[in-house]
Amino acid sequence: MPEGIRQRVRRHDAGLIFVLATPDDGAAEDIYLTQRDIREVQLAKGAIAAGIRILKQELGVTDADIHRVFLAGAFGNYIRRDMALRVGLLPEVSLERVEFVGNSAGTGAKLALLSTAARHSAERISRAVEYLELAARPEFQQAFVQAMFFPAPNA
Repeated sequence: MPEGIRQRVRRHDAGLIFVLATPDDGAAEDIYLTQRDIREVQLAKGAIAAGIRILKQELGVTDADIHRVFLAGAFGNYIRRDMALRVGLLPEVSLERVEFVGNSAGTGAKLALLSTAARHSAERISRAVEYLELAARPEFQQAFVQAMFFPAPNA
């Protein structure tokens, strides 16, 4: 392991940690990741990526068929598109196809309150939506477990 990385791995009450920033770097206090933090990211990534995989199978589409990936809310505002693609969180699409849409739920609610046409459009869309219980699908668990892994750095 490179020395710079090794120096950031430390023992802590929470177990081994990886220090991202220290007061020497300008942080008010040490900012670090615990093994639990990494596990939580793995679980979230696994669920999202597995859900995308099952939905693609259900629709009979491939990544090449996906024209846009919309990232919404705080998740969309704080994640780096290139890193989301690199770790396998999102379908393998070009960076330009991944768009941030901000608080889409809040914006949609405002539009529905302010515009009869927008409200009718939302009602039409809601009637056309098909609910798919992913966790009940037999292939979901296997897809979930496979999706929790991160690709090798040079992948």
